[in-house]
Amino acid sequence: MAHPNPNREPRAANTKAIDSIVAEDVQFDVGLIDRPGLAVRTWPSGKKVFVHRFKCRGQTFKITLGEYPRIKLETLLKLHADQRDQLRKGENPAATAQLESHARANAPTVYGLAQRYIEEHARPRKRSAYKDEAILERDVLPKWGKLEARAITYLDVDSLINKIKSDKKRGYTAPRHALAIIRKMFAFAVQKRILPQNPAKGIDIGKPPVARMRALNDSELRALIVSLPTLSMHESAKDALRLQLYTGTRIGEPLGASCSEFDLDAREWLIPGERTKNGLPLVVPLSRPALEIVERRVRESVDGGLLFLGGKAGMSLQTGSVSHALKRELPNIKDADGKAIAPFTSHDLRRTVETGLARLGVSREIRDRVLNHKDASVGAVHYNRHDFLQEKRAALDAWARKLAQIVSGKESTVTPLRRVENRGRRG
Repeated sequence: MAHPNPNREPRAANTKAIDSIVAEDVQFDVGLIDRPGLAVRTWPSGKKVFVHRFKCRGQTFKITLGEYPRIKLETLLKLHADQRDQLRKGENPAATAQLESHARANAPTVYGLAQRYIEEHARPRKRSAYKDEAILERDVLPKWGKLEARAITYLDVDSLINKIKSDKKRGYTAPRHALAIIRKMFAFAVQKRILPQNPAKGIDIGKPPVARMRALNDSELRALIVSLPTLSMHESAKDALRLQLYTGTRIGEPLGASCSEFDLDAREWLIPGERTKNGLPLVVPLSRPALEIVERRVRESVDGGLLFLGGKAGMSLQTGSVSHALKRELPNIKDADGKAIAPFTSHDLRRTVETGLARLGVSREIRDRVLNHKDASVGAVHYNRHDFLQEKRAALDAWARKLAQIVSGKESTVTPLRRVENRGRRG
């Protein structure tokens, strides 16, 4: 039997048929042929909304799928088909739709997710949290900050990383570091059940960079030591680099040092575990030149506080500031022939110390203790409690004498240290 109002007769599920529905003075529904329970609700304003009516466990439900044509017809029909599949499996599409609606309402933006990641994961667990924050603020939030975190896809992440790779002004490690932080942030979201999956998982950025092998030779070391007083950088930065060169520490360790960490009478520097990379405290014996640097800085400190104050009163220098200053001044570090030496970083000075100690005959075991490399061997973890302080002092004193010889240009009077014999393990 024909419908008394032809405008309200069931239509085929295609755009031509749906577009032919004309608005009336009242709201009304038009069913779609071969689409059980699916109807187009038309309002007097002309607005058309797809609704799905169905029964589940004896109850009648109605779900609004979306507005047409704001949402494509294909998408609306797909939503209807998925819900019919759920019904056939004995599931209630209304419950699923409610959960999805709640998730959308509470879905964080990428900015909100980044804040949670920094506050709940990075800062409590990582000394390098400030690097994570800097990468997110520079590379991620300007592009994605206002978007829902759940809207970010694999292709979005891949596109962002490729954009960073194409920036010739960025180092070759920049895209690798950015991907690592993005991946960690989304892994945190999955762990906290904020997101169902990690869109950064599985992205291949290529082979890892070749490990740096830069160590300064004697000529370059002399150029650095002789040039330091003339360089245009903060005096604290110069002394921090000098102390690093005499001790083999990471540059962040002198930069964060306070006067209370030093026992000047014993010529020792105790770096607490919370300031070392591996979390282990480190006692650094101070050679005579290293002690002179520390004594001078202690005299110049404010109330016995931080050893290396920066440009702002009461603030220590940051690693990035020293790295930037060193990079800027590299052309002014020249060898005996007046040529600028090859570029190097503050971490290359640490590698230079280890290389120099090896040349002096210091065993690998003692070099590792000087540099605070973590020894995970069974003997080291369970048996060996020797602190190697005397051996470390002998090694760093010999290194200081070697540096003095390099600067003076005189023949070496440094006697190579005998390699420490392997000690038998105690059972």
